[in-house]
Amino acid sequence: VGLDRRRWSAKDKVVVITGASSGIGTSLARTYAAEGAKLSLVARRRADLERVCEECMALGASSAQAVVADISTEEGWAAVRGAVPAAVDLLVLNAGIAMGAPFVSLCEQNQAMGTMKRL
Repeated sequence: VGLDRRRWSAKDKVVVITGASSGIGTSLARTYAAEGAKLSLVARRRADLERVCEECMALGASSAQAVVADISTEEGWAAVRGAVPAAVDLLVLNAGIAMGAPFVSLCEQNQAMGTMKRL
């Protein structure tokens, strides 16, 4: 039995990317923009995020929306939920968090699940 090797296209798909103001998030935003995606880009740094949105529009995004939010907080996630469309085709959870300790020590202190649930 052969595998279906057709490539998924982001054209006109709703793509939400957290941590989109730099690094991997910016790179992914540019990639999906070039395919014509409808982007909702999430990050804390407004100026950087708006610059990335402008770049994405120039690359061919159907739309590029900046959602300024800190997703390490409930308020941040509420802002994301209120800003992005209800139907999301692709969600990229790329934002980094600082745990403040090695994951193993968080497990030993029974704090790992609390940290992961916030994500």
